[in-house]
Amino acid sequence: MGNTLYSEMLTMPLPYVVETIESVPEAFRTEYAEKDGKFYLALEGADDHFVPKSEWKKINDESTGRRHQINAWKKLGFESPEKAAEAFETQKQLAAQAGDGAAILKQHQDAWATEKAAIESELNAARASERGAVVGERLSGALAKAGATEEGLELLPDRFGSRITFETVDGKRVVKIMKADGATPMAGSGEGGMATLDDLVKEATKKYPSLFKGSGAGGGGKPPEEKGGGGTGAPTAWADCKTDEQKVAFLKAKNEAKG
Repeated sequence: MGNTLYSEMLTMPLPYVVETIESVPEAFRTEYAEKDGKFYLALEGADDHFVPKSEWKKINDESTGRRHQINAWKKLGFESPEKAAEAFETQKQLAAQAGDGAAILKQHQDAWATEKAAIESELNAARASERGAVVGERLSGALAKAGATEEGLELLPDRFGSRITFETVDGKRVVKIMKADGATPMAGSGEGGMATLDDLVKEATKKYPSLFKGSGAGGGGKPPEEKGGGGTGAPTAWADCKTDEQKVAFLKAKNEAKG
């Protein structure tokens, strides 16, 4: 390309692509090359940057859309969609780790619950054994010492045993005797004016004298008939008492006979 032609190109704008070569000044037609039915200005590297006019709107719309998208992410505190994606991935990993932590915590909670149930079971068993020792041995021993009959030793521990409660005071287990209502502490001869097992047995001897030897009303025998000639309906012998109700009726009849 001569200097004269080059100078003319600087002063005369030439289109990069034309439909017909005739639309180009004759002096410059040799600078064009035909491709796909059109004529392109033969400039080195031009094809790498050329964008057809028909694509301008599409490229402009894409650029505008991306600019709006970036502005939206910036409002959320991210420099770009890529930075937002990184943050979301980090949050996802943290959430997964938190989920693993919750699963581990639940495993520990299940283990603690199992251990707690085992301890409570052992505690309940120990308390049942404790009650059995006090009611079955100490109360029965105190009743026997007071002269309870065979029937008395069978019936009275059940009737009075429920009035024995247990408390922990200063790390020690303490036996407490309650009144018949089961809620009010019974007064007696013990420390601090509290009742003892002996006080409970004394109440039993007064309430059921026929169940103690030397009361003048021991043993079996036929209970008296009610006034008017009707029977009481109570068993006539202790051996005939099959239920607690029958035992109570039998004892009531004996006490009435004594009276």
